[in-house]
Amino acid sequence: MAALTNRAEAIEHHALQQSLIAAFGQKALANVDLDELSNQAAAIATAGLSVEFCNVLQLALDGRSLLLKASSCGQVEWIGRCVADRQTRTQSSHVLATGLPITVDDFGGETRFSASEFVLAHGIRSCAEVPITGSGGAYGVLGAYSRQPHHVSRDAVNYLQSIANTLATAMDRKEVEQRRTYLAQFDSLTGLANRTLFVDRFTQTLVQAQRNASLLFALDSQQVYVSASVGITIYPGDGTDADTLLRNADMAMYRAKEQGRDAYRIYLPSMNEQAVQRLQLQSELRGALERREFVLHYQPKVSLVTGEISGSARSTTKNKAARGPL
Repeated sequence: MAALTNRAEAIEHHALQQSLIAAFGQKALANVDLDELSNQAAAIATAGLSVEFCNVLQLALDGRSLLLKASSCGQVEWIGRCVADRQTRTQSSHVLATGLPITVDDFGGETRFSASEFVLAHGIRSCAEVPITGSGGAYGVLGAYSRQPHHVSRDAVNYLQSIANTLATAMDRKEVEQRRTYLAQFDSLTGLANRTLFVDRFTQTLVQAQRNASLLFALDSQQVYVSASVGITIYPGDGTDADTLLRNADMAMYRAKEQGRDAYRIYLPSMNEQAVQRLQLQSELRGALERREFVLHYQPKVSLVTGEISGSARSTTKNKAARGPL
């Protein structure tokens, strides 16, 4: 009878664990807030195991330190603190080095690892830790801890690893989104901000200018010398949005380049008319070539002494041909 009761309890406990994992997976799919997901991971790990609390340890940017990301023990003063590092031989550093789970039945008799500051400070006697590893590599460690000597079963380790894998998938997705955002705003080769980010910041500046009723392109009376062709537009006379101002500034910049480069030109509405006229002329010239409407004329040079033709005025005839009727 006792065996049947134990088996029934085990089945019921396993069902609880599976429901907790399923619910966490749904939350992870709908939520990319890693702080919230890390707290939920620690909470459901504690709920599904016979331990006092669980922690999520995150690998720091230096690649060596493990920071306490979330904990179900409620001691918020430890959040963000370094609780282990790869240089010290602890159970956490071993998990990161091997990528494999580790269990400690009793730290009192443990000879493989040194007890970390966190383990000593919280009187931890036993633990199980599993790696949080995604496509981007190691993210950290998920651990379950008890203040009593305790043997962690293989099923318990698998449960802990399932939570860690779900959390790693969410971290992968978050990293991909951050990478996409970065590539949308920065050049992948140089790392410099691209036009998209410039327009975004430019739009924000326009909002500030509108709010403060001030004019823009003033540098605190500081003289700046640059070797560049610059097109200038002034808000709000030349436009009230970033696209219009940039388009008109481009037109003024091209005019500066046409007139010798290394100069600046202020946008004028007449530049639009000239641009339209130039576009029309280019279109008419292309059409004239296709319709063979050009006629070449030679203007000979005649010697006033002998009356003989001594050459042709090529530059003159070229100009006349270009200005001739279409």
